[in-house]
Amino acid sequence: QWPSIDEVVIQLENLTIDLDNDPNSERLESVCIGFIGNEMTGHEIHKMLELLGVQTVAYDDIKFEQTNEKKGGFAIVNSAQFQGNRVAVKFQGKHRGDIIQEVKILRQVSRNPNIVEFRGITKDERFASYIIMKFYPFSLREHIRSREYKNKDNHHKLNIALDIAKGLTFLHDNGVIHCDVHSGNVLYDPDVGKDGTSCLTDFGLSWDLKEAEDKQLRPRTYGRLGYLDPELLKKPRPTPAPRHDVYGMAALYWEIMSKENPCSTSHYSGINPKRFQQVKECPDEFHQLYEECRHPEPRISTVEVVRKLEKMLGDMVRQEIEQLEVDGIEKERNEPASEEVTSAIVSETSHTMDSGYQTGSISTCV
Repeated sequence: QWPSIDEVVIQLENLTIDLDNDPNSERLESVCIGFIGNEMTGHEIHKMLELLGVQTVAYDDIKFEQTNEKKGGFAIVNSAQFQGNRVAVKFQGKHRGDIIQEVKILRQVSRNPNIVEFRGITKDERFASYIIMKFYPFSLREHIRSREYKNKDNHHKLNIALDIAKGLTFLHDNGVIHCDVHSGNVLYDPDVGKDGTSCLTDFGLSWDLKEAEDKQLRPRTYGRLGYLDPELLKKPRPTPAPRHDVYGMAALYWEIMSKENPCSTSHYSGINPKRFQQVKECPDEFHQLYEECRHPEPRISTVEVVRKLEKMLGDMVRQEIEQLEVDGIEKERNEPASEEVTSAIVSETSHTMDSGYQTGSISTCV
């Protein structure tokens, strides 16, 4: 049963009251376009997940670390220990019905290194369902705002951008639209590789386009205003497309370079007025790339973004190698001669001077 229009109005009024009480609420940055679905009971949700053949883990086997809780716009994530490994355990909260969609998407795409790894589900005694995933110590938003990030070079930043583009390419190749691309939905682990590794997470609002077409449904689209493609606001019930994720990626790339949030709770529009302005430290090629990511027509694909970023990084590495070679040559020129070379020069000079004295050729110098 779908809610009546009166119920929808009541929910919207409650949302307005929440925002009046807390203007800085993260919910201010979120937009819901489309319909509001009915809620399922926890028992119904878990039964449906079991029907999908999802691996179920005993709740008692999960040892929660209560000191490491993170709250997002729609969910709560805790770190925990499971089978000797640290994992992330996600509870969907009020939007618990979204867990079914998220699990279906995760099972489909989590085999890619730039998509968070799915480990299974569990349920507590109240039949509340939880998603178990690989643990990452930071979100990209946390990393960007850290002290360490201030010292990171453009090579590091472009590697993060490449990981994001690769993750979205894999999603789109599998007919999935993320629908909520922002720095809080990208995870970062600094201990993998030279520049760390990043992956996409949070697929509760994502859509499998094939499934949506089969059901002849116009899907919901959510997004934070600073990352949301403006064309989604022009239709009452738009269908998400890969191009809308690419726009979100443009805002995210600007954030990677500027270290500023594209959203704003202080500006009337909810959008940072400096968004997409040229960043002094940003390479011109990368600035041009995220401009192409938000250009209405034609808008670049994630495949092309990956190609261009790989070329930029390749050129950057070649320039670094060439510079090292130049520095090495300069160092050799400016280094004092070695002891053996110096002795040889002194010996040769002495021999020449002795010859000079004998011949009188340099007697005027004596």
